[in-house]
Amino acid sequence: LYREVRDAFLARGGADDARTILASANLAQCLALAGESAEAEREFKAIGEIAIRVLGPSSRITLANDSNYAALLAEQSRFAESAVILERAAPLIERELGRAHPQCLAARSSLARARVGLGQPARALEVLSEVESFDAPSRPITRLERRSIEIALQAAEAAGDAAKAGRLRAILTRKPS
Repeated sequence: LYREVRDAFLARGGADDARTILASANLAQCLALAGESAEAEREFKAIGEIAIRVLGPSSRITLANDSNYAALLAEQSRFAESAVILERAAPLIERELGRAHPQCLAARSSLARARVGLGQPARALEVLSEVESFDAPSRPITRLERRSIEIALQAAEAAGDAAKAGRLRAILTRKPS
């Protein structure tokens, strides 16, 4: 379905049409989620270049595509490539959407994951400095917050920070009141 939608926008508006770019970014993400990594990567790369040229580097579509592509690379343990993309995109996402926006947290979590994979746990912890604030007893933590805490826990353990690792473990195991 996503391929058909993209092809329809492509036929109607061309490759530089914003709707085609968005449909292509959605197709790439769907391919990634379906486990079709090679095809997803080709789509992410192709649409990334077009999105930057047509929409600009700080467009929400460009930033979402970059973030999703970097997450795919990190899942393939291609941490250096992932980090390069996110070093550029994460600050732009934060500036455009705000630090509290879920897409910002997702990008910073992917960057932290890449840094842990590159053997830079202290730098990973810098990116996720606020995860201990997710410990609000009155509400459950979200799936994204949980993933961020898990990455920070990996970084704390790799950095040898037992106290921080213990605090993060406690957040992951607590039950909301």
